[in-house]
Amino acid sequence: MAKKMSLPAQMGIGMALGVIVGAMAPSMGFEAAWFKPLGDLFITLVRMVVVPLVFCTLIAGAAAVCDVKKLGRVATKTLVYYFATTTVAVALIAGVDRIMDMARTSINVLGDATGALVVSKWEGPDQQEC
Repeated sequence: MAKKMSLPAQMGIGMALGVIVGAMAPSMGFEAAWFKPLGDLFITLVRMVVVPLVFCTLIAGAAAVCDVKKLGRVATKTLVYYFATTTVAVALIAGVDRIMDMARTSINVLGDATGALVVSKWEGPDQQEC
């Protein structure tokens, strides 16, 4: 009986084959757009698997707890953790967006000032006609 290949070995082989195909594809006339449907299909399949997997894991974990009080404590901790991580994520996104907005404004002002300086130096001093 043949020994099954381990999952990390399969993943390594798949990654190596992906790098090889990705490197050889342009020379064979395949553009990146040709692989886009395959990537979209992969992402869709991963999304389809994640939600049922998390749901089943939560149900199995809740079913394994025999004491109702303990289940209530676990559920409370889970909800607190969920809301806390969501709040932190929203705060981080808002903070990063604020910083990026200030950076964009600074870059725009600096670019406008540099452009005005270059144009003024290029045109030279105003000359008055008599």
